[in-house]
Amino acid sequence: MVKDCAGDRDVRALRRQPPGALAARLAATSLKRGRNGELSLAPSRPGRLRRMITKSTDTQDMTRRRIALIAHDHKKQDLREWARFNRSLLTAHHLFATGTTGRLLGDELGLSVTCFQSGPLGGDQQIGGRIADGEIDLLIFFWDPLEPQPHDPDVKALLRVAVVWNIPVACNRATADFVISSPLISQRYQRQPPDYRTHVDRRFPPGAGGSPRQAA
Repeated sequence: MVKDCAGDRDVRALRRQPPGALAARLAATSLKRGRNGELSLAPSRPGRLRRMITKSTDTQDMTRRRIALIAHDHKKQDLREWARFNRSLLTAHHLFATGTTGRLLGDELGLSVTCFQSGPLGGDQQIGGRIADGEIDLLIFFWDPLEPQPHDPDVKALLRVAVVWNIPVACNRATADFVISSPLISQRYQRQPPDYRTHVDRRFPPGAGGSPRQAA
């Protein structure tokens, strides 16, 4: 039995309110068990209420991510199916892709995609540059672990720079599913960029070239 702390009269008044007003009242209260074992409604604390209401329900707090999509030839079908299943989610974000993958997603799914060069022609490096400049928030890269790639150094460099700048990376459908369904995909999230000031500001004595590893 749920009983309002002000008495049965208030409970009956609550029942006569429109559904929306009743839901708002209930959202601002919590259940409290009295000494007699009955449950009553008591005002919620502001902190508890903030935890109850998630930001994902407020469209004003929705954040548009900049998502890069890449797939090797034998993985393009996987990416097509994944993008089709998550199309409604992807349309809420800014999409980038290497040439062939971007045209595939644009033509078949009607997604708005900014296309770079094809991967072997420098597209991976272009996306890597955007990541280093802080212009990509998430990398979805379905790479093929069973086929050699003519631009394998570019692939490794892209994956490395994504880790260097601490952005989320999904390399298969299972990981991509976890990432795209996370509440953080559309909420305000402050990514912590690594501090490389020690590396950037390092100095060498005049005339001391240092080892190739130090000079990199």
